[in-house]
Order: sequence, then structure tokens, then C-alpha cells
Amino acid sequence: MFSPTTRTTALASLLLLPLAAACGESDAQSPEGQGMLNVFVYGEEFVEEGIPADAMSDGWAIDFEGFAVEVTSVTVGDAAFSDATTIQIAPPTEGEGHHLAELPLDAGTYESVDYALGTIRVVGSAEKEGVTKTFDWTFEVPTTYAECHTTVTVEADQSSRLELTIHADHLFYDSLVSEDPALVFALLAAADGDDENDDISREELEAASVGTLDVGNEEIENLWEWLEAQVATLGHIDGEGHCH
Repeated sequence: MFSPTTRTTALASLLLLPLAAACGESDAQSPEGQGMLNVFVYGEEFVEEGIPADAMSDGWAIDFEGFAVEVTSVTVGDAAFSDATTIQIAPPTEGEGHHLAELPLDAGTYESVDYALGTIRVVGSAEKEGVTKTFDWTFEVPTTYAECHTTVTVEADQSSRLELTIHADHLFYDSLVSEDPALVFALLAAADGDDENDDISREELEAASVGTLDVGNEEIENLWEWLEAQVATLGHIDGEGHCH
């Protein structure tokens, strides 16, 4: 016969068995160890090969000689990159992108990424029907891209990939709010009022009206401010993933 004390102790032990088994099962399924997350910056074909005339609504073809992007931070889980680095993303990489950093991470799945961009310099030219316009624009528009929509899976002792994708075509959108904007360059070309060269300067853009471009509710008074507004939309994640 069990005493009341013995009976109580035995019952408590039996009740704890399922909980102990459940905890053991959960621990067995949890990933262990660390893996490495390789972070790349990629401008896609529109940066590496240029934007062809048939992709533009007004027939201008864009070629980028240089596209320098400063990445100031990347955060995934408890891992963070904060060594501001400028990467030139115009050289071709056959779809690989340019390596930025390695982040050691506990094995597991991460549903959100934050990163920030600083200075962006865009150098290139646009051509239509024998007319060529050149540009060399530096934008100081620090932008944080938060809660980027992607899923990063890190496995123990394995390397995974994360891509910060730069959408250069946004520079030439004709709207800040449309879900289906057209790509245009004609207004930017028309801003060049210097007969001595074909370069479109910041000063010329600051003196030019936005014309028919759709600014939405933004207070934008000239084409330089227009480009700055578009620069803040360049960043995506893993291709088409969006960020706040």
C-alpha cells in the first residue's frame, strides 16, 4: 500500500512525464550550431547591362558606367554588419552580385531583415536617335529599409545567401505612387541647357520643373528633388522583396 505522501509523489511524477517527453522532443528538433550568411549587393541586369530603349516609354537607352552604393548597416536576427562600405555594382557578375559581408548566425529561420544605405553615386549616359546625354549624380539620401520581406534559412556549418537588390530603373519612374509607372528620361534630357556639353548637372536639374511627373502628395519642386525621392525607393531584398 502507498502512503498518501508516496501516492502524491508518484502521481506528480506521472504527470510530469509527458511534459518532459515533449521538452526532449522539441530540443531534438531545434537547430543547433551556427552557419554563415553571405550578404551580396546586386543591381540586376538594368545596372550591369543597362536599361534598353525598348524598356523605356520614350525610347532613351540608359548605360551605367558606375553605380556606387554605400551600405551602412545590415541586421539579421542578432547579427549585425555596421562597417559602412561602398560597393561598385556596375561591373558584370553573371547574376551573382557583389559580396559585402559574412554574418555568423545561429542555425534557424529568419523572417525579417533590416538594412540601410547611405551615399549613392550614379554615373552614366542616355542615348536616343544619335543624341547622347551624360550624368554624374551623387545623392546623399540616407535610407533605412526595415522589416524587409524575405525568409533566410541558416543551417549549421553551412553558408546561406542574402541579397540586397538595387532597382536602378526606379530613378526613371514617371510616378511616385503608381503601381505601374512608366520609365522616362526625356524631362531629364531636356534639363540640359548648356550648349558647351551634353552633361546633365545637378544645378540644371534643380532649375527644371517636374512637369507632368506624378509627385503624389510629396512637395517636390524640381527634378533634383524628384530624383532624390526616387533614390529612397531603390532598395529591395532578394530580388522583388519589399521593405518598409
